Amino acid sequence: MSGEEYQKINDKLRTQYNLAVAKTHPIKNGKKVAFVTILVGGLNLSNPKSYMDNVVHEFVQGRMYNEYIDANLDNPWLRIIIEDINDLVN
Repeated sequence: MSGEEYQKINDKLRTQYNLAVAKTHPIKNGKKVAFVTILVGGLNLSNPKSYMDNVVHEFVQGRMYNEYIDANLDNPWLRIIIEDINDLVN
């Protein structure tokens, strides 16, 4: 996907889910590119984990991805999604 395509998805999610943050950044290694997306939402909800699970599902739309969570598991409203990370090292 291109940066513009990620922007369209992020804009849709920001509106649809009222996200505080939906931003994708490219990470480059020579000509190879991976994308890191930061999603923050559900800050005022009693169950932000379930809410953000739905957001991630909508964001990735079946694409392969890696997801990173807070080491202390005390930040359920933040999700970090990395796509194409294996492409950077191959």
